[in-house]
Formats: sequence, structure tokens, C-alpha cells
Amino acid sequence: MHIPDGLIPLDQSMIYLAISLGILAISFKYYSKKADTGKRLVLTGLLTAITIVATSLTIPSPMGIPMHFFIIPLVVLILGPFNASLVHFWHCLYRQSCLEWVELQHWVLMYWIWESF
Repeated sequence: MHIPDGLIPLDQSMIYLAISLGILAISFKYYSKKADTGKRLVLTGLLTAITIVATSLTIPSPMGIPMHFFIIPLVVLILGPFNASLVHFWHCLYRQSCLEWVELQHWVLMYWIWESF
């Protein structure tokens, strides 16, 4: 389920941010102690790219609500929970930056249309 912007209060979202940063710190510490970091690094990057592409593909449904693939559980099974948290973090960061860029382009286009009249 997608939560619309502004639905979670700021103080509650700060708690979630602190928890997320703690999990990322643990995963970075755990990741740095692994012996096969080269192989894991390549696999983490590859699965991050696959996750971004898979969630970008929308599937039409009969009810009119588009669906998308969610493969983070598969990533958890392949990489483990700590590296999967890194994959999900990079995936969310990329998706949010793309959404911000699209919104910026939308506002620039609207301004251009407004100024042309």
C-alpha cells in the first residue's frame, strides 16, 4: 500500500528515519566484515538495478489500478536481510529522486504554458 505525502506526522517520520539509519549502519558494519565483499558488492549492485527496473514496469489490472513487481523478498532470500536493506535503500533513493525530477519538469512545463498565454 502506498502512503500519500503528508499522512505521517513529522515526529513519527523522524522515528522511522532514526530506525532506518540504525538498520543501515548495522548493515554497513556487517557488510564491511564479510570476506567475500567483492562478489557481494557486484551482486548488490546488480540486484539494485534489477529491483529498480522491475518496480518501474507497471502491469494493468482489470480493476484499473496499475500493479508493479516487488522483488525485495527475493533479494532478501538471495543476499540476506542486511544487504537487502542496502538494496531497498538505494532503490527508494533512486525512485524518489526520479519522482522529484518528474515533478520539477511538470512545474516547469506548467510555468512555460502559463507564460505563453
